Amino acid sequence: MRSFWTKVDALEAWHAKLVDKPWLQPLKPTKFVIALILLSTVIAAGMNWYVRHWQYQVWEQNPEIFYLDDGTPLFTTTDAPYFLGLAKAIKDEGGFQTFNEKRLYPRTKQTHEQSPPSNSPRDAPLLSVLLSLFSQDSSQKSLLETGNNLIPFTAALTAVMIVIAFGAAGYWMPGAIAAAGGALSFSYLTRSGAGRIDTDQLNLGFFYLMTGLVIFTAKTRSFYTSIALSGLAGAVFWIFDWWYSKPSFGWAFLIGLCWLSFVCYRNMWRVLLQASIFVILGGLASKGLGFDSESAYLSDVLNYEGLIFPNTFDTITELRKVELTSLLERISGSVFLGGLSVVGLAFWGLRHPALAIVFGPAAAFALLNFLIGNRAIFYSAPMLWFGFGWGLLTLARFVSHRFNFTNLQNPIMTVTVLAGFSGVWLASPTTYLQGPTFERHVAQSFKDLDNITSDKDAVIATWWDYGYMSMFMNQMPTFHDGGAHTSPTTYFMANSLLSSSQERAATRLHQLKRYGSQRVIRSLVGQEQPQEAYVSDRPLYLVLTKDMANWIPSISKIGNWDIIKGKPRVLAGVPSNYQLTYENLSCEASNQANRFICNGVPINTTTGQFGGQAILDGMVVSRDGRQLSGQKFSNSTSALMLHSEIGERARSNMLIHRDLYFSVFHQLFHAGRNDERYFELVHDDYPHVRVFKVK
Repeated sequence: MRSFWTKVDALEAWHAKLVDKPWLQPLKPTKFVIALILLSTVIAAGMNWYVRHWQYQVWEQNPEIFYLDDGTPLFTTTDAPYFLGLAKAIKDEGGFQTFNEKRLYPRTKQTHEQSPPSNSPRDAPLLSVLLSLFSQDSSQKSLLETGNNLIPFTAALTAVMIVIAFGAAGYWMPGAIAAAGGALSFSYLTRSGAGRIDTDQLNLGFFYLMTGLVIFTAKTRSFYTSIALSGLAGAVFWIFDWWYSKPSFGWAFLIGLCWLSFVCYRNMWRVLLQASIFVILGGLASKGLGFDSESAYLSDVLNYEGLIFPNTFDTITELRKVELTSLLERISGSVFLGGLSVVGLAFWGLRHPALAIVFGPAAAFALLNFLIGNRAIFYSAPMLWFGFGWGLLTLARFVSHRFNFTNLQNPIMTVTVLAGFSGVWLASPTTYLQGPTFERHVAQSFKDLDNITSDKDAVIATWWDYGYMSMFMNQMPTFHDGGAHTSPTTYFMANSLLSSSQERAATRLHQLKRYGSQRVIRSLVGQEQPQEAYVSDRPLYLVLTKDMANWIPSISKIGNWDIIKGKPRVLAGVPSNYQLTYENLSCEASNQANRFICNGVPINTTTGQFGGQAILDGMVVSRDGRQLSGQKFSNSTSALMLHSEIGERARSNMLIHRDLYFSVFHQLFHAGRNDERYFELVHDDYPHVRVFKVK
């Protein structure tokens, strides 16, 4: 063992000699350096605050886009109404389970009746608790105003937290550049900009703050100070876990703490004591590893009671993998700048290999893109920008040392830091503005559902993206939402929308309302009859929207699936990988009668001739979402149809597969051919929203 440590000591001595250059050492904390650090931190925080503030100024200039009729601001993430809905329940009742009971109806309500869960605010996300505390009242308007008002300030706070992380490693000014660039990168701005009332607005900051506390704790010479810092790190992680429950993060921080503490002092008892305090105060002792929830990302299908359902994660944009060049652009603004950042980060890692391991998890999130998609690459953004900032400042210090510009060191450092911030600003999407997740017509309709339906105990059936918003806006239960879209309910909902039988679709929707998806599955495999299960006779309403028409490819991928064979059904007349879609055509009249030119392709409305050879299966014309006429062409050689909307509310020409035309969704939403025996139209805001009572 002694020979092993002798070799380690020799390796450390060799490395120390190799990097023993004045321009490679952390800057000494002179008064000027401290002042420049403080100024850099203020600039980084100010840049992030300003961009979000500017976004909200644009909101105020365009109220017809970003606000409802009563001045209620909107949001830019489907998860925002989840946190807002919990906050509303806490504000109204002191607990949050009344909101949760509306989820996954009727399963959650039945489960809560059998075994009431904890209703303590500590079991609700910290964001929801804070929203309930800061909001003046429990109205949707007040809660949304409160949530949106937090965004610029959490952006500035995130920047400060990132500076602390790299400052703990001894590099405050490169850390400030990293804070500005990382929090303004496209990968993060899209997840923390105006309207993003979600935990991501502080997830990045908390992650780097914890990394900084781990480094401070491990490096501190004083034993008692290190113990106190262990307690502080544990307490901060406890808050982080309340904000965003990811035990796996805690274990990563623990490993980093043990590693760096042992490398610095080689005192196992010190390491064990620090680790014990962190685990106890951080609450890790009562948690698992926290990887169970990630397994769904890696599976193409999900098995329930022997039936094979498609994994809906395949249809979510943020879970798609991006190419390396796109990844660098999303983080650094360009492939070239991203490449320079990687080089700078690599050299810093060679200079500080022990610290590089502690920062390793932050850098590794970029690699997860190639495994589970791009949703978490923003955690790596500050790392790459730190590589850029450290490389830039190290180069300036090298030049100053090489040419003996000792008297000019302070001005050189100041100019270099400002140049770094300028580079960040020029490379970042500072004029990026995300539109509302759902257009105001749709959000307003969901808000008005309690008046539209006149049934206060109604259940709402719609696509999962609207689940949280519907519950927050009208307090009515839904079948599924953004936190449960992998459930079989999503398949049954998609399959019903694509069904050619309105009777069959209405029957399935009522089964989901009365018994829940699990009981429906068991009845399909012959394990039990639905009537033996929990029964709900509450009124049921189906909400269809323009957005859902745009989502038809995803709905098709899920609903057009054989749950017995576990593979997609092949549609007639199209390639095997074809997904149903609305292909919008730009059409203009030809100089010949009954002929149009659509996307450069001639169409004969008399014969159905489409292009040079194909003959359309049929053609229909509608006005304001109500079909006026239709014809089927003889000798058709295509499974495609043309649907032309010529109303005052909307005008469009859509090329669609005949299976989509005959689907429940198309017949109800675009054709207005609802069978009154099964679907009664109760609200018509075509082409935005239509609401039907399911009979």
